Amino acid sequence: MDIRSTVAFCEVAAQELGPQFVAPYMRGKTKVRDVIYDETDLSFAEAEEVVDKMERNRLIEHRLVGTSPPRPIWRFNHRFK
Repeated sequence: MDIRSTVAFCEVAAQELGPQFVAPYMRGKTKVRDVIYDETDLSFAEAEEVVDKMERNRLIEHRLVGTSPPRPIWRFNHRFK
């Protein structure tokens, strides 16, 4: 799977979830995977692989924002058209 395909799947997830959303690490990763699985013809395992690739290529990221207490945020980093 090339980076263009990965970006396209990232766009699908971002359209459904918004540019960022609040979720702990595993719950957020699962949300992104489930959207890709539900909205495309990919298998469950392929959708999971896409999310891993999106994270490796920094198309999505998880971070803690704020201090008291910090909020877990997932953010899509790709600039969509």
